Amino acid sequence: MRLFASKIVTRREARSNEGGPLPGHDGELRRVKHCGARSPVGSVAVLAALALAGAGMGCSTESEAGVTGTVSYRERIALPPDAVVDLRLEDVSRQDAPATVIAEQTLDPAPAVPISFALAYDPKAIDERHRYVVRATIRRGEHLLFVTDTAYPVLTQGHPAHADLVLVRSGGGEAPVADAELLGTRWMLRTLGGDEVPPGPKPAFLQMQEKDGVASVFGNGGCNSFRGPYTLEGSSLAFGRLVTTMMACPPPGMEQETRFLRALDAVASYEIRGTWLVLSGPDGELAALEAWYE
Repeated sequence: MRLFASKIVTRREARSNEGGPLPGHDGELRRVKHCGARSPVGSVAVLAALALAGAGMGCSTESEAGVTGTVSYRERIALPPDAVVDLRLEDVSRQDAPATVIAEQTLDPAPAVPISFALAYDPKAIDERHRYVVRATIRRGEHLLFVTDTAYPVLTQGHPAHADLVLVRSGGGEAPVADAELLGTRWMLRTLGGDEVPPGPKPAFLQMQEKDGVASVFGNGGCNSFRGPYTLEGSSLAFGRLVTTMMACPPPGMEQETRFLRALDAVASYEIRGTWLVLSGPDGELAALEAWYE
């Protein structure tokens, strides 16, 4: 599991501290030696290394603390490759005013969940009488995918310097879920003719790509793999003759695969709704597939 350090945004610049670390919070304090010109530090590991390397060198010392934790969500779906995680440490003491940002961190691109973070902050910005929370969002461009809907208090009033954030899917007109890309996305079969698809011997999916001017689709019907061409013009989509392997599977799996391949043969158009791909024919919806990123 990878650990990402934070970009520190504080209301006050930390002043040098010639003595020991500042007293105060549950977060682990780190002392960083600065020798000569100051330069930004981009990783917690580097912070610790500088603290050790600077010992006994007669340099000024700057104290920092950190909130650690993880970011995850309950849906069994991976993030798009261009997803970004934004984290904030906020002072929410005043109910009649917007929260004050103490520190923030951006993970770009977002790693696979669960995502570990180390959010550094200036301990001088913390007031033991105030209340602090950690918030997180996962976005794709300007569109929110997942958000925190629960307060995760930290640091003061008996709360620890660690929080495990469980995000929920974004929704509503102000925060739409970003549309997945038609090409290059692995689309997992979820419904056929409006009926939920039960688990088969293998996951049923399809993936379209265009390489060197050649448009092709490949996937699995739940038992056998398939491959073939497709044509795309606007929202019109049609699959050509699909070549499949010839493995034998139990009857339920074979029946589902036959229905899936027949549905693909009848596809005339498509529509992407967030992370869902809806394939339709002349008489209506044929299949619905969900984006799955690996």
